[in-house]
Amino acid sequence: MFDEETGYYYDLQIGENGNKKLLVNRGKGTEGYIPLWANLSTKKEAKRVVENIMDKNVMNTYLPFPTSAKDNPKYNPVKYWRGPVWLDQAYFGIIGLNNYGYKKEAQDLSIKLFENSEGLLTDGVIRENYNPETGEGLHCSNFSWSASVYYLIYKDFLRNK
Repeated sequence: MFDEETGYYYDLQIGENGNKKLLVNRGKGTEGYIPLWANLSTKKEAKRVVENIMDKNVMNTYLPFPTSAKDNPKYNPVKYWRGPVWLDQAYFGIIGLNNYGYKKEAQDLSIKLFENSEGLLTDGVIRENYNPETGEGLHCSNFSWSASVYYLIYKDFLRNK
């Protein structure tokens, strides 16, 4: 499900007649780095995906790993699944970077997730998701699975670094 032109993975639509179509027209999203998380990408394809992840106009926003890439026509930093950063999705991206030897990039983006999330390093609450452009916490507060992912990121990528 890799698209050579954009250097990214996309979901696949399979029609009733069996025809297959890459959903490139929907723009880049979190599905593009899941093959790196699952160790299913070739090194060549992973390199292209990492270029997208590290691009500040794609996935390396102020708070990295928006659910829709910044260059996605449907991107909206505050609309559910059109841009806000969900920590589980970010964690998949960090693991994917690490799986393919991009350890410094995984650590750098982990640091951004900690330093740029509103309230995380102060007495604020941990939110369901975050604005990728400002780090502002969005939607539900005191979100336990976001807290658990922050813990995993800290334990796996920041502690002892």
